[in-house]
Amino acid sequence: MIEYRVGNSNTNIEIKDAWLVLDIGSGHNPHPRADVLMDRYLEENADRSGKPIKIDKKRSFIIADAQYLPFKDKVIDYIIASHIAEHAEDPESFCRELIRIGKKGYVETPSKIGEIFLTERFHKWYVHVINHTLIFEKITNHSPLCEFFYRLFYFDIDRAGHETMTLSNRSMRCILKPLIVIIRRVWTIIRNITYTRFEWDDTFDFRVIRK
Repeated sequence: MIEYRVGNSNTNIEIKDAWLVLDIGSGHNPHPRADVLMDRYLEENADRSGKPIKIDKKRSFIIADAQYLPFKDKVIDYIIASHIAEHAEDPESFCRELIRIGKKGYVETPSKIGEIFLTERFHKWYVHVINHTLIFEKITNHSPLCEFFYRLFYFDIDRAGHETMTLSNRSMRCILKPLIVIIRRVWTIIRNITYTRFEWDDTFDFRVIRK
């Protein structure tokens, strides 16, 4: 087993050299261990904050919808699905397809708290785990209360659908930038609060709550 970091949370997972690994929603930042990359869109889009897709010519790339995966049953040894589940139009189909084609896998999304503080209007679900069951809860309202925190967190970073913060004053930038670095580090340190991280083996339970 070799240990790899995965997701925005930098969670450690173990993968064997011989395993066939699929990265679903590989987008602009495919996982370096993945043998097969997959995304629904080739063009730039809001779901990846307007960033262009990255295609590695040394690895297979497939255009497909995660809810209708073009693979045979249990053919993938390990599936990485990082920050894709919260976009799913049909979470039931998404989960069933992961279970159908995969032997093991890892799902990561923002936690409910993380979603509230860093609201993305194109996210459809709060995702959390109760008793090893993956719970999808429909987002009905996107609160603007944490927009300032969003702008601060993504200081000097372009984000589709948001106006982020930037400063031309050098003195203010020198003061603010160390604070931003601390905020981002703390966000990762408290990843049990800010992210939903879910590793599964062979199968898992899931539930969808639509209000």
